[in-house]
Amino acid sequence: MDNKPFFIYDPKENLIYLFAPSTGWFSPPTLVDYTSVVDGADVQKDAQPFTIEDWCKVSKKDGKFLLSEPYKCTDPTTGKPSEPIYSSLTKIAARFLPKGIYSISSLSSDKGYVGKGKNVLHLKDSGGKNIVSAIHGIPAGLPDRLTASADLESLLKKQISSGKVPQEYLDSAKSIAYANQSFGCVGVPAKFIDNPNVKKLAQNARLFVMGETKGSFLVQNSTEFFDKLHGDGQQCVDPIMLAQSIGENNTGVA
Repeated sequence: MDNKPFFIYDPKENLIYLFAPSTGWFSPPTLVDYTSVVDGADVQKDAQPFTIEDWCKVSKKDGKFLLSEPYKCTDPTTGKPSEPIYSSLTKIAARFLPKGIYSISSLSSDKGYVGKGKNVLHLKDSGGKNIVSAIHGIPAGLPDRLTASADLESLLKKQISSGKVPQEYLDSAKSIAYANQSFGCVGVPAKFIDNPNVKKLAQNARLFVMGETKGSFLVQNSTEFFDKLHGDGQQCVDPIMLAQSIGENNTGVA
C-alpha cells in the first residue's frame, strides 16, 4: 500500500488540510494542520491541468513565443533556457486548479511570498508533468490577497484537535468569494507554510483536489468509497487505487 501523507483541497470553501499517513493497519490518517486559502479567480470546471509546457507556448519574448524543447521553456532566438512570462497568465481563462490527484514535485523558496525558507510546493499531475499551479505563501506584495487571507483566518478560528470548521466561516460567502484572486495557485498563510510538520510531510505528499460544484466531487459515490476504504479488517485499502477502480464504473473519480 502506498501510505503517504496527503493534502485535501476544497476550492468551494477555500480550505486545505494536511494528513499524516496511518501508522498501522487499523490507525487512521492524522490531521496535521489545515487553513483557509486564497485561490483561483475563475470558477473551477472540467479541464486539463495547465502545464509548464503550456505556459511556455503562451509566453512571448521579443515578440516570439517561447518553445518547449529542448528545455521546458526555450528562447527561440538564442536556443537557451528562458523563464515563462508571468503576465501571459492574465490571458488564460482557466485560473483554477482542476479537480484530480496531484503530487508534490519539489519545494523551493521565493522571497515574493510570505513564509520563511521553502515556501513553495510545486505540483505535478498524474502523468508526471510539472504544472503551473502550486501551493505557496500569500504574495507579500499584494495587499488585497493578504487582507483576504487575514479575514478568512479570523473567521476560521480552527481547532486542530477537532478539525471542525465553524459555521460562521462557511456562512461567509462574500468573504470566501473575495478570496478567489489567484491565477490558479493555492495561497496559504505564513503560519501554515512555516509549520515544520507541513514542510516535512509535504515532500512526499499527494494532493487531492475536490470539485467545486455540487455533484462534482473527486469521488462521486462517496458512500461506496468510504465503506470500502476501511478494508476487510485484515488489510487497508489504497485510496487512490480504490477511487480509480470505482471510477472505471463511472462512479469514482470525477
